[in-house]
Amino acid sequence: MRLRQKTEIGSVYNSVEAVRLTNKRRKTGGYYAGKAELEELCLQTYPAALKNASYEAYEGQYDVSELAEMVDENDIRNESLKLILQRMPI
Repeated sequence: MRLRQKTEIGSVYNSVEAVRLTNKRRKTGGYYAGKAELEELCLQTYPAALKNASYEAYEGQYDVSELAEMVDENDIRNESLKLILQRMPI
């Protein structure tokens, strides 16, 4: 099941934009983390992201374990990385 309500799309966009801005080198240009590091970060931050999503998705109707059963972790991480890389041409 893919969570595609309007609020979730906005939340994902805001998160991707926050990653892009945080990862951008201000004075020298470019980015701090490359693709491999971003893949690792997506893996490490998935549990926290799932916890945050359990509060946001469907107005907190699902807890973390229920939401985890509804989505595919690999799909979510891969889609997250894809969205991040689209906004950061590394």
